[in-house]
Amino acid sequence: MITRFFNALGGALLSFFQYLGELVLLAADTFRCVFTHKLRWKLFLDQIVEIGLLSQLVVVITGGVYRRRLRGSNLLSI
Repeated sequence: MITRFFNALGGALLSFFQYLGELVLLAADTFRCVFTHKLRWKLFLDQIVEIGLLSQLVVVITGGVYRRRLRGSNLLSI
């Protein structure tokens, strides 16, 4: 019984430290790339357009669905 407890605790602790280490490596790589590489403005702006403007349809549809569901359940009194 106590062995199972320590095994479960050790597994969770090892998983947490593995996640934390991967997060530190990702942050270090991100900062290194931000400060050492030249920013490609055309690619940067193309990605903003792709993510921002072209996702407006998804936002409108999702908002409409939620508004309709809230209105149907009388939680929205507008």
